[in-house]
Amino acid sequence: MPPPEIIDFTMDPQMLIDIIERQAGTFEKAALEATQNAIEADCSCFDIEATADEHGHVDRVVMTDNGCGIKTRKELQEHFRRFGTPHKDSENKKWAQFRMGRGQCFAQGKNVWRTCGWEMRTDIAADRAAKRLPRFELHKAEQFDGCRIEIELYKNKYRGTIERLKSLVKEQVEFVSVDVFFNGDKINQTPESLNWTYEDDDAYYLFNVGQNLLIYNMGVKCQSIPASTAGVVGVIVSKEQLKVNFARNEVLTDCPIMNRINMIVKKNRQKKTRKANRRLESHERVAALQDLRDGEIKYDDIKTLGLFYTSSGRSLSFRDVFNNRMSWSFCGDGNQVADKLMQTGRALCIDRITMDEMGYNGEDKEFFSWLTRAVPHGPDWSKVKNAWRPFNDLSEDFSDSHNRLPQKDWTKLERRLCKVLEGLGCWDNRRVLMGISDTANAWTDGSTYIVINRQFMRSFSLTSIDQAIGFLLTMAHEIAHDNRTDRSHVHGEDFFRNFH
Repeated sequence: MPPPEIIDFTMDPQMLIDIIERQAGTFEKAALEATQNAIEADCSCFDIEATADEHGHVDRVVMTDNGCGIKTRKELQEHFRRFGTPHKDSENKKWAQFRMGRGQCFAQGKNVWRTCGWEMRTDIAADRAAKRLPRFELHKAEQFDGCRIEIELYKNKYRGTIERLKSLVKEQVEFVSVDVFFNGDKINQTPESLNWTYEDDDAYYLFNVGQNLLIYNMGVKCQSIPASTAGVVGVIVSKEQLKVNFARNEVLTDCPIMNRINMIVKKNRQKKTRKANRRLESHERVAALQDLRDGEIKYDDIKTLGLFYTSSGRSLSFRDVFNNRMSWSFCGDGNQVADKLMQTGRALCIDRITMDEMGYNGEDKEFFSWLTRAVPHGPDWSKVKNAWRPFNDLSEDFSDSHNRLPQKDWTKLERRLCKVLEGLGCWDNRRVLMGISDTANAWTDGSTYIVINRQFMRSFSLTSIDQAIGFLLTMAHEIAHDNRTDRSHVHGEDFFRNFH
């Protein structure tokens, strides 16, 4: 048998262009890549200069560093021409892993690179149009110590203002170890110079700031984890290289440093959650329930916290549910019938969103047993399960319709009451009307009227000061709503702020 023929794989030209263009789609990520390359080239300063066109859109960016640059033709072949050349241990790179990142700069526009007597020009858009492998022009040029990258942006790339680009780049490089300037302004700060919530051998930690949990890989932004996933908000800057994916925008799950960091994050959020004298943020509430579900927090540490909501937005704790002696059920938020069931003391109606947040798809009555199944010697939910009723059974005696009565059907007393109330001039210019409803004492469209339930009005003796105050509080309740309450009845943070 003759030996087999050995045939190398090849790559379609369009595939290499896709690899270059699709590493990251934003200019700030390209600027981050250039900053990282400069720092790994031992620069002490990195400078970004941006200009805008007549419409205020950035059209040209120049990035300059004073690093070692690319000195020889051999280095050009190995480090600039060839994509994917492995790095050697002797190079002592901080972030570089794949030698692909310069393609992010190529993807943003026409590039002119100048370094150590060489000039390289690229135009990926022209290569794509010609259906050819990406190429660059190589010229001999005046000596330039370091590296200078000039990018004339393609029209379909970044179209924002200089100030917007400055803020985006700042977020990417905020904690790098060398000075970074954008149009003359320093935009970074070294982590050693700042005050942190906590510091260990792995990272710097700052909790309870911002909207998400931002992860910086040795000073450069790597990942933004939603608060609902992390359970905390803040900033973490690693001291050592994290193991990241190809695009460098996500830490891999088998990264040992990140796994240790996650333990600190979890301890912080659990410590904060246990402070029962504060209202939990939504992401903290979900994280606490997930930790309980997964057996990573003690039931006694969180049983008194408001981790659930009624259908009308009032918070409930495990203890509230456990001690409840009414029938109970799950239903959607803002349900008017559920609100009436709770007002009349007939049932406890819990917003079923918590089941969705926990990924539960079993029987409703088994939810609390399921949620605490990992708790050693947890509570006995048998009485709670026995008190559960299907919501349709609880609500069958109620209609959730809301009907305004025409003025010709009002009684003399009702006309007088509405006239007096409107005359007080304290209802945000909303008319006062009469109506009929099984589920609401009053309702509003959020802007032009408040409707009083006839049966509710007749239950009051307005000659009683206490009952008159109760009636006016109902009116104030409706004024606090700036949206319709005849379809749903949710009491969020904005409502309580307005009401109080």
